Amino acid sequence: MKYQLKELTSNRTHWDHVWVQSCGMGIYLLKVSINGREATVFEGDRPASFACVGQIRASLAACVIDQAELLHQSTYDEMIGNPGQAGCMKLPLNLNPSPL
Repeated sequence: MKYQLKELTSNRTHWDHVWVQSCGMGIYLLKVSINGREATVFEGDRPASFACVGQIRASLAACVIDQAELLHQSTYDEMIGNPGQAGCMKLPLNLNPSPL
C-alpha cells in the first residue's frame, strides 16, 4: 500500500504516526500510519523525498500528527567489522507547525 503526498496534504489529514527515514546525503523519506494502516508516501510512482526536515514540516503543515520519529540506520558497526550491531536510531520529532 502507498499514500500519495498530494492527496494527504490537500486536506486536514489526521496522521497517527510519521516516520522520517534519513537515507543519508540529505535525503529523507516518509512512512505514515493513518487509522492503523502503515504505508510509504509517494509522489506519483516514486517515493516522496525531501532535502531537510524543515521541508517536510512545511509540506505537512495542514496535517495533524500525533507522533513522529526520525529514523537513522547507522552503518558504523558494519564499517568497523562488528557483526550484527548495526541498529536504527529513533529520535522523537515535532512536525506540527510552530505557533507564531
